[in-house]
Formats: sequence, C-alpha cells, structure tokens
Amino acid sequence: KNEDSPWLLEKKWKLEIPSTNEYEPRQSNEGSILILVNNESAKIGQALFRNSSCEKIVIHNDFYTCAQTGRIKAIDTAKELQSNVFLIDLSNLYPTPREEDQDPIGQVTFYQTLIESCEKLNILSVTQGLQHFRSSEMSLAGAKFAGLIKMLSAEYPQVKAKCLDIDQSYFDSPNELSTILNYESKTELRETEICYRDGDRYVPYIDANQPKQTIEKGIGELPPISKKGVDIISGGTNGIGLEIGKHLVSKGARKLVLMGITPL
Repeated sequence: KNEDSPWLLEKKWKLEIPSTNEYEPRQSNEGSILILVNNESAKIGQALFRNSSCEKIVIHNDFYTCAQTGRIKAIDTAKELQSNVFLIDLSNLYPTPREEDQDPIGQVTFYQTLIESCEKLNILSVTQGLQHFRSSEMSLAGAKFAGLIKMLSAEYPQVKAKCLDIDQSYFDSPNELSTILNYESKTELRETEICYRDGDRYVPYIDANQPKQTIEKGIGELPPISKKGVDIISGGTNGIGLEIGKHLVSKGARKLVLMGITPL
C-alpha cells in the first residue's frame, strides 16, 4: 500500500466480555464515594451502592454555572473525603436525549480543584446515548466534557478516568448500574471510553483503510510541510501528539513547539 495515499480511520466497537460479572460491595477501606447528579439522575445517585460500607456523598450540580462556585464546592467537599476517592459523575446523565450541551465551567474548576486535593482519584463519567453505537437517537449531554475526562489519566498519574455510555436498561436499574461501575473502577485502565448495550460491554478500536480511489479531485493532497515554518502541537509531549510530531519531522519539518504537561 502507498503510505502517501490518504487513509480512512473509523472508530468502531467490539464486544469484550468482562473477566467477572460478580458484584462485590465496596468496603470502607476502599475510600470515599462521591456522586455528582442533576435533577433527573438524583434518585439514581442516592440508590447506588446501598450495600457498601464506604462513605457516600451525593452532590447536586447546581454549582456548574460559575467557575468560582465550582472551586469553592470542591474545596468544601474535599474536607469530607478520604485521600482515595471514587467519583461517579451522573451530572450529564438524562433519561431522554438532549439536543444541546451545557457550558460546564463550574464543573471544570470543580475537577481541577478536586484533582489537586486527592492522592488517588478514580473517575467514571456516565452518559446515555452520547455514542451513536447501537443508539436509536444520540444525545449531546456531556459531549463537551467527555474529551476532558478521556485525557485526564494521561496528564495526572494519580487519576484513572473513563467515560461510560449506557442504555436505558441501566438507567432504569441502579443495581445493574452499580455492578458495572464497581467493575470498571477495579479494572485496569486500557480504554478511556466504554459502551454498555443490552447487558454487553463494548470497547472502541480504530479500523484503518486505504480508499481504492479518491472520489473528488483534490482529496488526499496533503499541505506542504515547510522547513522554515513553525508547527505547534498542543498535547504533543506524549501519545498521538508526539507521534504526529515525529511524522512531521520525517516529512521535513524542522521547527516544532510541543506543548503539554508531561515532560519529554
């Protein structure tokens, strides 16, 4: 295959059977459980982990609209938590699809402050219908925040963060939701996004194909890489950003600015 020809990259989902379906109640020595909710997920939040001896704190997301209130809420909450925190974010979970997403500035500052306060933070952000996979109708609730959640583990070594997209069956059954939340919190971090559909667990993978021919004139023509120009890559100190930087250098780029928290 011609490496200079365009590639079509498509995210797909594959079934992955969990190593165990057994639900073991969380113990008090496993830290605090912090649950963020909205008006429509509040009852679910209260019902989760009823059989657990862990300390559980449920907080409503009414502080999301302001950066300062998000920061203050995190400082006050951190005083009640142990150093090891299991954060379940249901604040973007709704029973019906949403056509728009909120601007979660207070949610961002809440997370920033909480990360600074915790020695170990396990985050599961739960949505319904955000992924189009086997969903009759997509929902945009949580779309803006999902990208941040997926990169937290790469930037902060004390954080393990995943996005879980569920279907209606889990929304209607807090016990079943508790089971998968408990499982995901205890499994090794391999994927940062997981779909649960009809009781099955699906993980993403990238399917790469080289089109046999370009359909429109000009498709596949890459912009020239200048040796004199400066290429700036945000998030370029690790992961895909670093690989893009290596690719640019192999194609002739000589001046790169790699921005990121993780040192080279």
